[in-house]
Amino acid sequence: GMISEVGARGQRIARRMLSFSRAAPAAGDGPLDLAASFEGLEELLGGLLGSGIRISCKAEPDLPPAAVDRGEFETVLVNLAVNARDALPDGGEVRISATADETAPLPVGRGERWLRVTVADTGHGMPPEVLARAGEPFFTTKGEGRGTGLGLAMARQFAERAGGMMRIESVPGKGTTVTLWLPAAATVPASAS
Repeated sequence: GMISEVGARGQRIARRMLSFSRAAPAAGDGPLDLAASFEGLEELLGGLLGSGIRISCKAEPDLPPAAVDRGEFETVLVNLAVNARDALPDGGEVRISATADETAPLPVGRGERWLRVTVADTGHGMPPEVLARAGEPFFTTKGEGRGTGLGLAMARQFAERAGGMMRIESVPGKGTTVTLWLPAAATVPASAS
């Protein structure tokens, strides 16, 4: 049983490393409806995070779809939620939200519409020296066998490959907020559908 468990963990780590090292994004399955994605994720995360943690997933009404791959997006959100869970040893709250963002801190003149996806927790937060390194590949503060240090790095890479960005804000004792800015997909006129 122990050998199987170690082998499975090695397989997961190898998969994450290969995913992280990919130069190009995987072929997507079309524009992603964030509200529909959140519905399935909220149920999944409720079981994954445990009974002491409240989870909420809310998408602003009438959001345009995101120009990202569903599988990659959901993997990133699960990784961010698991990080949040680990910062909540005594329970707390994880809030995932999506809104349109007209003031995204991205290059001007790109002519793109942006979506802001936020994962916020009420956990113990990060001190400045940890926050400065958060998102570096293989950097982790988790104990041996508990983390690979790839979750935040993969989230950053995912956002940047999509043409967006990631920002992490954290205050010790007050929690952490990870924000992803992602491009909205071009909307299809109703007459064309």
